[in-house]
Amino acid sequence: MVISVLTSKRKCEWQDTDYVLSYFGKRIGDARRRYLSYVSAGIDEGRRPELVGGGLIRSVGGWLEAKKQRLKGKDVSFR
Repeated sequence: MVISVLTSKRKCEWQDTDYVLSYFGKRIGDARRRYLSYVSAGIDEGRRPELVGGGLIRSVGGWLEAKKQRLKGKDVSFR
């Protein structure tokens, strides 16, 4: 949804498109093209282990470690 808001296909009150797009250029059309290029390059990089699992899961050592802790009866629910 964020991509569609930043590329002007949708509107979303909470998304500050001007702020985000300002990182990619001064003119809105150029900024949108550069943003889409940036997203496309990220997709081409594929799934990166250091970005998977969220901060809380990474903080316990990843999903495997979280599962081990749970099997030991420890709470890793992050509520």
